Amino acid sequence: MSAAASASSRWFPPSGSGEPFELVEQGEGLLDDVIGQIPYRNGASWMVTKNEAITAAAEFLKRTAYPDKADSVVVLPESAILFDYGWTVCFDFKEHIETGDFTQAPFSAVIVVPHDRSAAHFAPTFPPTEEYMALQATGNWPPRKEDWSGSPVPSVT
Repeated sequence: MSAAASASSRWFPPSGSGEPFELVEQGEGLLDDVIGQIPYRNGASWMVTKNEAITAAAEFLKRTAYPDKADSVVVLPESAILFDYGWTVCFDFKEHIETGDFTQAPFSAVIVVPHDRSAAHFAPTFPPTEEYMALQATGNWPPRKEDWSGSPVPSVT
């Protein structure tokens, strides 16, 4: 089963019948085609489709994040991954792709497009994207200080 299918197995049809069903991938790309075209309903809010997520990521990058480099932004549709909280979509800059020069690569190349249709944004560089998306889905982002599993920064005296 693909990463998209394993991220969430309970989906609700757009008809609103409320009966959950499981999407099962039956061929290369079939699940992506289905998810990319139909706005499934998850709980009370409509989920963003793969195509909508790719478009939202591109608009965020070209209009908000890098308006001065809009022609250089290359969104990578094949990188889109479905999570309970939303989609992640990666991008790169044309200069990095053409030259391989890491100084031309984006610092953070992952865009998050939430299912609740709130603004697309960069995924944080820490925690890992999968953990961030899980924390968002459970409502535990940002983490409370007492829940933080990382080592605290020592105080300077």
